[in-house]
Amino acid sequence: MVISYTNGYQFLYKVVLIIGNFVALGVVLTIVDAIPDSAIDWIPEWLQIILGIGIFIGTLAFAPLIYSKTVLPWWSSSWLYVRLNLGVSIDPAEAEKISFLFDGSMPGGKWYPLHGFREIEGEFRREALFVFANRVSRENGWKIPFPEYEPAQENRTKEENVRDSGAAQRARIEQIIMESHRVLGITELPTSFDAVKMAYRRKIAQYHPDKFAGEQAEVIRYAEETAKKLNGAYSILEKYYQTVS
Repeated sequence: MVISYTNGYQFLYKVVLIIGNFVALGVVLTIVDAIPDSAIDWIPEWLQIILGIGIFIGTLAFAPLIYSKTVLPWWSSSWLYVRLNLGVSIDPAEAEKISFLFDGSMPGGKWYPLHGFREIEGEFRREALFVFANRVSRENGWKIPFPEYEPAQENRTKEENVRDSGAAQRARIEQIIMESHRVLGITELPTSFDAVKMAYRRKIAQYHPDKFAGEQAEVIRYAEETAKKLNGAYSILEKYYQTVS
């Protein structure tokens, strides 16, 4: 028997699942064996053989499904990988959403070890992981698993933009400024640009190319594009604080 797996936690999960299958089979066979012969004497021998084969196959087929929905959730190996290997605390619902990155369910059995993410400070690692999951989902045409980590956008047509009043334009500028602060991890407007500089330097350091050396192309591209977003947000805020100072 060949067990395919992406990481040690998934290998352990599959081994436990196989053991669980045989335990379930043993329980079922014990129950069947406890049925008195007098209760099944009326069943033709050939039909008993077919029923026995059906019970055997059915148990091995449905036991994994039952386990994956109860005591051995199908996402549990990814939950362990993220918490223990990447050091990110996630709950079961988040593990279910992000499991596709680690369980080999992507086309071609692809998965992402994301070793470079361990070099990101814990404060930023969770956000980086969820944003990367959104990016991979978007590139594959799938539903975004963590929409709360997507940048705020206004769904407006060109015609609406043309009709913008001065107040609407100011509101749009304010939104850009707020979003630029959020990109840098600033949740409250600072009183000076020094706080922006500090936040930028700390966050841009998380995406230094050396941290992602040897990673897959998608991961490296993600780090590069994130660094560009940080640089763009910093540039916007630098100009903004020059005008208000």
